[in-house]
Amino acid sequence: SLLDGPSQLLGRCGWTFTAVDAMGVVVAHLREEKGIDCLLRALARSGDGVACVVVVGDDHDPVHGSMCRGLADELGLGGRVRFVGFREDAVGLLKGADFALVPSRSESGPLALIEALLCGLPVVAFDVGEVARRARRADIPGIVSPGAIDDFAEQVRVVTELSHAQRRARGDLGRDWAVREFDLDRVLLAWLGVYRALTA
Repeated sequence: SLLDGPSQLLGRCGWTFTAVDAMGVVVAHLREEKGIDCLLRALARSGDGVACVVVVGDDHDPVHGSMCRGLADELGLGGRVRFVGFREDAVGLLKGADFALVPSRSESGPLALIEALLCGLPVVAFDVGEVARRARRADIPGIVSPGAIDDFAEQVRVVTELSHAQRRARGDLGRDWAVREFDLDRVLLAWLGVYRALTA
């Protein structure tokens, strides 16, 4: 991974998986809009043992959360997915993972995508929300059409089959773009330039 290896991170957290070729993290409350069920269906189609996934977030909708856990078992993903609830070290988990997932059905941002990119992680995400649309227009890899589960699964397979160096290069590309687009100091300087131009 880009910080610790997945095995070190998993050992530190006390989690086990049946296979760890690469570890993905999704940070989201468990509710329908966040698309965790879509993620699970995509993961089931991405190939046996390709990736393990840590789902970080509380049961905002307990019924939906229970459904997602049941779906993971139904799809045979019990050894590849861990629902770990709310964690204060979510950013540390992102930095210790191999890639991030943003399977939301609807978003205004999403902020989670910016956070993952700024952590230098390759991402797999649906093209929902303004950030995802801008990222896709900027040719950031891993952004697929909303609800396209087969395409999402393919991108999970692709990113897990990349070498360490290739994942790092993809993560650097996304981080550099996110810094240019969302770094507060840069944005404030741009706004200041517009203000000065308008008031000159």
